[in-house]
Amino acid sequence: MSSIASLYLLRGPDIQAFATSGRAPDHLRLQDTVFWSGYFWMYLLLFLDEQGVPVSQSRHDTTLTDVEATYFLLTTEHQPYLPQLDPATFDQAAFDEYLSGMGWDDFDEAPIAAEETLTVLRDQVAALTEDHALLIDIA
Repeated sequence: MSSIASLYLLRGPDIQAFATSGRAPDHLRLQDTVFWSGYFWMYLLLFLDEQGVPVSQSRHDTTLTDVEATYFLLTTEHQPYLPQLDPATFDQAAFDEYLSGMGWDDFDEAPIAAEETLTVLRDQVAALTEDHALLIDIA
């Protein structure tokens, strides 16, 4: 079974549409940004959450309470965590241990995948403005 991560750049009305339908508008999908599986994205984001980067929370949580999907919504409130999204300071050994606990013992490309995924994540979060949000939808 595989999983896909899709990234979207949303504004307020788009967040409302996602809250209602559980789907982001296709035309807001960021192209050529995701190179690794949705499972990898999910494990990396959950690891970051455990490391004190609250990617599973945003100011839109109350709006999105009824959405039955696996997603992360990042906003400008996540920009103070940009240093923790820097691949140069990322604790790859701790992440490898985390992945091992998830049954990914033999994912030899984990360091490359982490660097590329963190770079995309960091660049996208850094570019957010107050009226935008980055949706990472994992299906």
